[in-house]
Amino acid sequence: MACGHGGATCESCSSPLVCSTAGSCVTGGSTGGGSGTAGGTGQAGGTGQAGGTGQAGGTGQAGGTGQAGGTGQAGGTGQAGGTGTAGGTGTAGGTGTAGGAASGSIGNACTSPANCGGNTCKTQTLAGGAAYPGGYCSVQPCTTTSCPSGSTCVAIPVTWGEPKAMCLKNCSTTANDCRTAEGYTCRGLSSGTSGVCFLDNAHLPSANAIDAGVAIKVGAACTTDVNCQNPPTAPFEDLGFCFPPTGADGGATGFTGGYCFADCSELGSPLCGANGVCLGISTTEAWCFGRCSTPGAGQGSCRPGYVCSGTFFRDGGPGPDSYCDTSCAAPGNACPTGTTCSGLGYCI
Repeated sequence: MACGHGGATCESCSSPLVCSTAGSCVTGGSTGGGSGTAGGTGQAGGTGQAGGTGQAGGTGQAGGTGQAGGTGQAGGTGQAGGTGTAGGTGTAGGTGTAGGAASGSIGNACTSPANCGGNTCKTQTLAGGAAYPGGYCSVQPCTTTSCPSGSTCVAIPVTWGEPKAMCLKNCSTTANDCRTAEGYTCRGLSSGTSGVCFLDNAHLPSANAIDAGVAIKVGAACTTDVNCQNPPTAPFEDLGFCFPPTGADGGATGFTGGYCFADCSELGSPLCGANGVCLGISTTEAWCFGRCSTPGAGQGSCRPGYVCSGTFFRDGGPGPDSYCDTSCAAPGNACPTGTTCSGLGYCI
């Protein structure tokens, strides 16, 4: 991923990631920030992704949106990509039977749940109001074990109108054995010719119809994901998540009092609002961090246990954004080998 304008600048690397000479965020030494943000997304994986960047894990990815970077905005409109080929492992289906749904019902036309074995009859997307021509039998939300045989639980790009994972009918990208005449296409998974049937590009919601609101709780204290949600408003609440102050082992995580994030991988800076900044944390993900205005000066307007860190151009000059990062002096944090924690809370 080029982490700046055309790969020329490094505006979106959060510590401990640094910008390489090629303009990519890579693991390296201190860039003047805090001790860095602990890995992971803080969100349960297991369902896979259909396109986009966002959340980790699971059964496969179909389609594609965009990569984090540029000025901190990440992702794309979700409209591009024909049938799409980017993605995860592409393992099809789950082991369960999801409330009695017949194995062949997923992807069938419907007008009510009765046509779908009592499961979900999708007539329009959760966001954006795009219609499913003739209806689409599904299970939503789903997990890797809740989809009937012949279907796969897929996390669809937010910009395609479905922020909740849903079961989609398996298909072959070579045969495109979906209801193509009605407006569906086989969105490819990365493994061979397997894919899932979903709306074709002409039937996706328009980009300006997707509005998750502003994640105004970014940077706030938290102990659970619920503390960081609404906004983003339903059905996008899962975009907000918490890094708690303590881990499963009871040890300090480095996030004093917890820290609310929001996944801006697809919706970009508008999700973060004026008080947040969308920063790429990997080649596939971008998160909203709390914004601050005094980079390099220590805590500034950030909460205790955090310091105001800046983004940087590749030549070492300051970038346009600054954000509240964990202090290297916070319990659970440590500086990389060869650096020490300054009195202001930065690894130097």
